Amino acid sequence: MALTQIDNTQTISNATYKVQTDLLTSESGIVIENGTIHLYDGDLKFHANGVINKVANASQLTVDSLNVDPVLSILNTPPGSPTLGDRHLVGTAPTGAWVTKANYIAEWDGSGWVYTTPLNDMIITNTGTSATIRYNGTSWLQWGASVILQNGNTLQATMTIGTNDNYGVKIKTNNLTRLTIATTAITASLPVVLSQETDNTLVYLDGSKAIRTLPIATYPNITELSYVKGATSSVQTQLNAKSPLNVTLDRKTSSYTLVAGDNGKVIEMNVASANTLTVNASLFSAGNQIVISQYGAGQTTITAGAGVTLRSDGGKLKINTQYSIATIIFISATEAYVSGNLAV
Repeated sequence: MALTQIDNTQTISNATYKVQTDLLTSESGIVIENGTIHLYDGDLKFHANGVINKVANASQLTVDSLNVDPVLSILNTPPGSPTLGDRHLVGTAPTGAWVTKANYIAEWDGSGWVYTTPLNDMIITNTGTSATIRYNGTSWLQWGASVILQNGNTLQATMTIGTNDNYGVKIKTNNLTRLTIATTAITASLPVVLSQETDNTLVYLDGSKAIRTLPIATYPNITELSYVKGATSSVQTQLNAKSPLNVTLDRKTSSYTLVAGDNGKVIEMNVASANTLTVNASLFSAGNQIVISQYGAGQTTITAGAGVTLRSDGGKLKINTQYSIATIIFISATEAYVSGNLAV
């Protein structure tokens, strides 16, 4: 049985009956008149054919039993030029003719406003925003999300989508699951597109835990990163283990003591008279090597600094002739081989 409340009347089965809302002390106060409905002791009752009948308990009248027409808007102040049949939900701070009708539904009958008292669980639609709202006994709150999600209309309050138990939520299109929000993880079945970010770049979490792309002016892009595909250890370690295609030439014009930065260089001793090249301890590590050339006429003698042992054929540590070359290969930080065109 659908009831539509219109001011102080109820429509039942397309017939309109008067509702007497006076406080009755007993059912004996019900008017003995067929079709008269009374609100007594929380129940709607009417008399028909000599029998008092209960229609419903007022607290049980929900959306299933009340067919409530939609409203045009939620207002605190009555509109100045309403049209016959206009319905509005009165806000929480009403003024003017609505001053005592907070949360009521007001309908213009052509000469004045008639009101519908909100009942617990009553549900209406605000056609101005396409939002569905429900009366919880105290205030109207947004209820149901389907219209909002389908049409992208405005919300009247924060909308929460989820469950109150241990079950997840699935989002589907074309009857296929696209996103699963479980209790421990979120699984996406489609690519996540960050349209505001730059393509072919690496991503990271910024300070607010948002996903962002790394600027290619500072960091490698995907193409550059692919160059190290197949690396099995530190890239620098692998690069250091490979022979360089080009060496650095460093020409000296007097006796010289090697420094750590000389690793991998060719030291050219361009000195007219006899000169020395000194090797000190703890500057180089196993595998480091340095090439020494005697570019000048003065003979170059390779000398071990304190704590250094130089290993050579027959103890030869002098470069034999001008333009000859010797190579120093370190066994450790304090020991090295010396080989090449050497003399005693």
